[in-house]
Amino acid sequence: VVYTIILCAIVMIFFTQNIYLVILVCLYILIICIWVVGLFGAVGWPFGIIEIISVPTVVGLTIDYALHITHAYIHSPFPDRLRRAKSAVNDLGSSVFASAMTTVSSMLILYFATIIIFSDLGWVVGSTTTFGVMLALFVCPPCLMYTGPEYDQCHFTWCCPADRNG
Repeated sequence: VVYTIILCAIVMIFFTQNIYLVILVCLYILIICIWVVGLFGAVGWPFGIIEIISVPTVVGLTIDYALHITHAYIHSPFPDRLRRAKSAVNDLGSSVFASAMTTVSSMLILYFATIIIFSDLGWVVGSTTTFGVMLALFVCPPCLMYTGPEYDQCHFTWCCPADRNG
């Protein structure tokens, strides 16, 4: 899981070029991982090979939701936090929600599978996707509204203005 977070952080730094948003999405990944492991404990599933495989897979599925919202926040035309966060949710909120619902609905066939491995995988992916989209749409935007960068703060170009780059 740690390697997954580190690899995701490196890729996000390269593409978003905003350290604050990388930290926010890494915290999102950590919360999702804790959710998955907590779900296993709450349901009483042993932590076997399927569960070990499903944790990085589910992280890969759910990271997109928060990353899309934070990316829309970066590219919002507004300078202040409040309007940038609202703009991000208005622009991509319905798309992120629809994407999550297609994933959850595709797991419906697995929920009722007679093979236990498929049933467990369907429940893990479906419940974690639901939790991930709830975090991305209801927790991430308020965090951006209160603590998100304004203008180009935390962006690499903010640290190195154009006149210094030559």
